[in-house]
Amino acid sequence: MKQTAQSLLMLGAAVLLLMARASAEAPNLDFAEYPIDGSFQGISCVYIADLDLDGDMDIVGGSEWTPWSSSIGIAWWRNEGGSPPTWTRFAVDASFRNVMSVEVAFIDKDLFPDIVATSWDFHQIAWFSHTGDPTSTWTKAAIESSFINAHDAECYDIDDDGHVDVVGINSTPGGIMVCYQTGADPPLWTTQDVTSAFDGGKSVDILDFDHDGDPDLVAAAADADQISWWENSGGQPIVWLQHDVTSSFNGSHDFDPGHINGDGLYDLIATAYLSGEVAYFTCDDLTADLWTQHTITSQLGIATKALGRDFDRDGDLDIVAVGKDPGHLLIYENDDFSWLADTLRMGYLGGWALACHDFDGDLRPDIVGGASALGTLSLWMNHSVSAATGETPRPAIQRLSNHPNPFMAATTISLLLPRRMHAELAIYDATGHLVKRLIDGELREGLNQVIWNGTDASGRSCGSGTFFSRLRMGKTVCTRALVRPR
Repeated sequence: MKQTAQSLLMLGAAVLLLMARASAEAPNLDFAEYPIDGSFQGISCVYIADLDLDGDMDIVGGSEWTPWSSSIGIAWWRNEGGSPPTWTRFAVDASFRNVMSVEVAFIDKDLFPDIVATSWDFHQIAWFSHTGDPTSTWTKAAIESSFINAHDAECYDIDDDGHVDVVGINSTPGGIMVCYQTGADPPLWTTQDVTSAFDGGKSVDILDFDHDGDPDLVAAAADADQISWWENSGGQPIVWLQHDVTSSFNGSHDFDPGHINGDGLYDLIATAYLSGEVAYFTCDDLTADLWTQHTITSQLGIATKALGRDFDRDGDLDIVAVGKDPGHLLIYENDDFSWLADTLRMGYLGGWALACHDFDGDLRPDIVGGASALGTLSLWMNHSVSAATGETPRPAIQRLSNHPNPFMAATTISLLLPRRMHAELAIYDATGHLVKRLIDGELREGLNQVIWNGTDASGRSCGSGTFFSRLRMGKTVCTRALVRPR
């Protein structure tokens, strides 16, 4: 009897210990799913931007499924406001087949956001414009029409001439191409091959990877199992020097640059679809090309995309990742580099489309995800309590604002960043020409402010009129009108 009682006490203590451990290891995350669209078959990519310039963020998406009898192509969802937001879908181009990527950028000079997209089937990088009403007709123009199996495209003014350029990556045979805008109206393009030996190219990004003041390129290639970056060495044309991060990441598909270990160097969060891996690569020595791979999981079947965000507001990056088959959407919470998995959706067949944005201004990143086989697009609102303070974050100010507006002598532009990150802030005139670049660098988390006194880059007064401040933070673009009366 005594032995039995003692055994029960030991069992009870063990249960309490297990409960304590489970409580300690339980993720501090609380997400609620809100459907956006349940009938967009083949959704493969999403991009978040204020497409209609009404002050809130909309969603652009593309479909990798394009049945010959009923094309789906590219569409956008207008944010109708509310908490959670409601959405209305509008077509952009239903005939653009097998869409692999979409991005929003200001390509021409009309100050209305344009869409840049890639088509695997058409072998194209193309851009789509409208004349002021994004709910009506869009016009397509090709940037590059013989880019076999085009897979991704990113936009940036690489040569710093005031015109947005486009970098594309393709899968067959696998290469990276820079399409420079010449400044003509309508836009014309000249091309430069960065490499033609990057087999199975899947993803590309543009950022100042080595912090030397000019944009570099980072890319992933599935057939080569490779992630590499190309150093911008200057010159006309630019000389690109290749550096390898890894050549053994089986089916390397996508990556997200971020600061994981706090050393100031960019690290890479990446997915490999053949090995089902989600991993992050920390940079040990950039000049010596020394990197260390840290695998979080190798069980995410056909791992397609992962993003690093501080979902629990404890000061470090967590990771949201999605896989296609059998299809799972998960968050890996960073607990001092131990990763606690929290499942948002199981059976998320065809999961690929993934983006993050703080839709309700509470400084907690929300998640937009799409599953191509299910044809569904959803928003997961982040209601997590801060792991650092135990408090629910309060709603924040607008991401981009200025005061006073209208202004006479000067106006203070305020930008709210969800984390420490690279941001670009520039002023454009009403014709779309770059007036002055105010910020292009790393900024702290939270509120940042800069004063614009109405002068151009040479210090000359711009006079009166309507101007536009444009903020780019990673893949998020915000634009606001600034008015200077006579």
